[in-house]
Amino acid sequence: MKVQVEAEEAEIIVRVDRGDLLEVLQRLKEESRISFDLLLDMVGLDLGKELEMMYYLCASEPWQILVIKVPLPAEGGTVPSIASLFKGADWYEREIHEMLGIQFSGRKEIERLFTSEQQEGFPLRKDFRG
Repeated sequence: MKVQVEAEEAEIIVRVDRGDLLEVLQRLKEESRISFDLLLDMVGLDLGKELEMMYYLCASEPWQILVIKVPLPAEGGTVPSIASLFKGADWYEREIHEMLGIQFSGRKEIERLFTSEQQEGFPLRKDFRG
């Protein structure tokens, strides 16, 4: 498993390959000295040449926020679904899939939240021409 850790101002950032994401999140939630057991947010980004997923986790004892960053290719960006670890991830995954086209493996078909079935493309992608 390859993990890169850095600190930027008040955040601790952990960069993880998508193949290691579930294992890293499970260890942070269940096996670490500090339990990061709350998913605060999930964000998908179009950085132009690549996509990125960001997972904001929180530990309450002691209070600490951790950001997990996962780089993805611009085409075919797929990460494992984390809804089995964090139930609230379901809504985030639905929105990110619909707006950026990032796929979440290990889950059923994702129903649309905001756009119609006729919508082509992904509204938050830099190449979107809606």
